Amino acid sequence: MCAGPPIAIASSDDVVRAVIETNYIAADQMSRRVAPKMVEQRWGRIVNVTTKLDTMNRPHTSPYGASKAALEMATEVWAKEVEGTGLTINIVNPGAGANTLGMAEEMRAMSREGRAPRLVEPEEMVPPLLYVVSREADTINGWRFDANLWDPTLPTAEAARRAGPAPLASRCTRSRTDDRDGHSSGKPARRRPASSVFARSAI
Repeated sequence: MCAGPPIAIASSDDVVRAVIETNYIAADQMSRRVAPKMVEQRWGRIVNVTTKLDTMNRPHTSPYGASKAALEMATEVWAKEVEGTGLTINIVNPGAGANTLGMAEEMRAMSREGRAPRLVEPEEMVPPLLYVVSREADTINGWRFDANLWDPTLPTAEAARRAGPAPLASRCTRSRTDDRDGHSSGKPARRRPASSVFARSAI
């Protein structure tokens, strides 16, 4: 049998545990520590960073992809539970591979040669992050924004519409995750507030 990339079932317990604790459990614990106060004061922001769907379910990306998928779904649930409380919970992603220290050199080479999408620079995350934590985004909850789709030359509201064309539930179930041509201007439906998830102890 030919040697290939490592597969999930060959990962050690320590590696799986470290990735899950870093990418999911840490975000869960932090959110549960700060959310009650934010709900009490009727305003707050939680912003998570996950990854593209095809990174979550592509072979040889577990446990990383699985950990980000867990955070993606948790974010969707949390956003539903805090709807109407003044706390909003959204996701801001690079939208493609990020040009950070952890990026594999193979992917950097593929990007340079045009065999993979352009890598997203860290500073490209700043405009959408500033938007979702602003007062302008008071009604934006449970949305997913891709930084590589954000056009800083546009008015903020238009840039947000283009970079976050649908609520999380719709974005996560789409079969096509790249090259999105259509953009929806609708807002996510209002839901009954329920913040029970944040009543759990964050031990």
